[in-house]
Amino acid sequence: MNLVQCNLPIDERNSVVVPQSQTVSDRGPRIERCEFEQLLQRAMEILNARDLKARLETISSTSAV
Repeated sequence: MNLVQCNLPIDERNSVVVPQSQTVSDRGPRIERCEFEQLLQRAMEILNARDLKARLETISSTSAV
């Protein structure tokens, strides 16, 4: 599911079917796929920003020597 599908009514979204043989635990909070994808995208943005900052700090510290 992509972020565009988040705007669709619930009955038009792809649903996940869990076979009866699998046990679904009720531990922890549940989030919608759209919310998960948005959180994952934000996490990737944060990690990329941290990586860029670390690279820039490395470059500036090596050029200062």
